[in-house]
Amino acid sequence: MADQDTIIVLSTDAIAAREREAAVREFYGRICMRLDLAPLERGELRLSASTTILPGVSVAHGQVAPMAWERTPALQQDANDDLVVSWIAGGWRFDTARHEAVETSPGAPCIMPMDRSWRARAQNGDWTICARFARSTLTPLLRHVGDLRPDAINPGTPEARLLLAYVEAVAGGAIGPGLAPLAA
Repeated sequence: MADQDTIIVLSTDAIAAREREAAVREFYGRICMRLDLAPLERGELRLSASTTILPGVSVAHGQVAPMAWERTPALQQDANDDLVVSWIAGGWRFDTARHEAVETSPGAPCIMPMDRSWRARAQNGDWTICARFARSTLTPLLRHVGDLRPDAINPGTPEARLLLAYVEAVAGGAIGPGLAPLAA
């Protein structure tokens, strides 16, 4: 049986309308994701997400309203250097000071490094899935992990399809404590 403390579920539908935006910005955005969130085009911050926490990795899946996600210099003071790989139905527009703007195709992965400033926008969040990796777990496996472009994963490769399928499988249900380290 899975440890229920390893799954965080949040839906704005379960929050009173007057408290939704603050809950999404503060709890989900700043505390859970360590990002500033803002609605696009005067919309509202709506989401439904389930996050599975594993040793050194977390995976989330859900739906989000059109919004912007930003890793600001103020938030970088947490010294978090995780890497996030995120897929979203409509694709990402990803802006950083290091690279020219990148637009991913619908459903293609985007690499989002938490150790630098960036802004990502998504117009269509009918579905989204992401995996957040502790950099220390990736460094032995990938050379120059800090130099990866946001669009470095070619979505048409078997490896990329396998990664997405694996992340979806892990995000889809509770994982028992004995299997969690292996799944991570």
